[in-house]
Amino acid sequence: MLPPHCPPCARGKDGAIHIKFLLLWRPVCVCVHMRACMRVCVCVCLCVCVCVCVCVCVRDHALRAVLGEDGACQLLFQILRDHGLKQEHIAETTLGALHALAWNPDNKLRLADVQPHEGMGLVVRALEAFPHLANVQIEGMGVISIMSYYSDGNKALLHRCGAIPSLVSAMEKHRDAGRVQEQACLAIWSLATQSLLECPTQLGPQIDAAPLTPKGKPSRAKAGARQLEMPSPQKPSRDMVQAEERRGALCMYGAVEALLAALHEHETNGRLCEGAARALVVLSYNHKGRSRRIYSGLSLATTTGTRRVGGLQIFREALQIHVKHADVLCQVAAAIKNVCSALMMDDVDQTHDMPDLVPCGLSLLEALRLHLSNAELLKQGLSALGNVALNMKANAALPLSIVDLLLDAMAQHRHDGDLQKRGMAALFNLAGYTKGAPGPGPAARVLNDPQRKDIYATRMF
Repeated sequence: MLPPHCPPCARGKDGAIHIKFLLLWRPVCVCVHMRACMRVCVCVCLCVCVCVCVCVCVRDHALRAVLGEDGACQLLFQILRDHGLKQEHIAETTLGALHALAWNPDNKLRLADVQPHEGMGLVVRALEAFPHLANVQIEGMGVISIMSYYSDGNKALLHRCGAIPSLVSAMEKHRDAGRVQEQACLAIWSLATQSLLECPTQLGPQIDAAPLTPKGKPSRAKAGARQLEMPSPQKPSRDMVQAEERRGALCMYGAVEALLAALHEHETNGRLCEGAARALVVLSYNHKGRSRRIYSGLSLATTTGTRRVGGLQIFREALQIHVKHADVLCQVAAAIKNVCSALMMDDVDQTHDMPDLVPCGLSLLEALRLHLSNAELLKQGLSALGNVALNMKANAALPLSIVDLLLDAMAQHRHDGDLQKRGMAALFNLAGYTKGAPGPGPAARVLNDPQRKDIYATRMF
């Protein structure tokens, strides 16, 4: 409701309360009422401003634009600066209002135009002021997520304001709070990506470029790997450099371990598992160091000491629990694909003993059997299985049934060129060619089996 004796001009034609009027009305209240009532009137105006933004913005997209035009963005930052850093309820409500306003593209630009120490810097300071209050963390991370989405400039701004350590710290302090973990996973993914990746068509056909070895021959380590980003130019752009800096900072502050812990401790939460896996997809892409940390996993405290839970083991748990949820499986498969691709970049890496590869590959195989009609999931899964097969010991231990799955998938989607290309690359890896001769992989074993040779040769070729 408006303050007493509010003139008709306080409302627009559409019934919305004009924020400009509220900014002018506060000093009028101070002049008219007694000094003893002055503080009460100011607090009433503040509460009215925040409550109007929350209640109206969430429900009506058009009114978000009206409130933004009338100065709501600047006013909310003023409230956050003057009161939100000291009072938790005002911080929570104000951050929620900023989150709602930011869904309007014009308001998002207005929020970004505010000086960093008066704008996004205040959001980060609010998170730091109330680190143990889950609701404040949820609303603040919501602002970070929407402000950084599809905006490289805002990502860089939030990084400079210290958003990354605040996000990781919130995940560590609220490990049991699923909503905090969900929002943090989304915000980390958004900060780790480049805007190019957030295009709605990012799941469409993309180029797979196998890098060259020093001898000028295609590297088998990348034969089945899908590139989630466009091929890098000779000279990285500023946005690419800044994105890699953010990914490095996320790793430095412990985001990899925090994401794995979220996957492990909230394994039944489908939305959280999907979000955490999506963030790990970006962090692991084409980076051996971060992929090694994912493979190494977590060190968990037990009654008898500590035990190590590998990253692929955590992925395997997610595959088994969410075997019917294609969206979760697609992100987990993409994460497996990127981790294995990065770990097998060099020939020497392909000979290492990595015992978690085969169990993870078998769980992925069983999950893909239930989703043969889902082309996007199959593309990620086939590439992941092909990258698992890059390890010679793992390839020798994979069952022959993996070849049946690949051939069934390729037969069912014979008109999908991208899937056919991934399937052929996976078959090549599953043959395990070494020095021009077939290796011990399942694709080579079926062709060497007299009882299966003719059948599989016909299906393959």
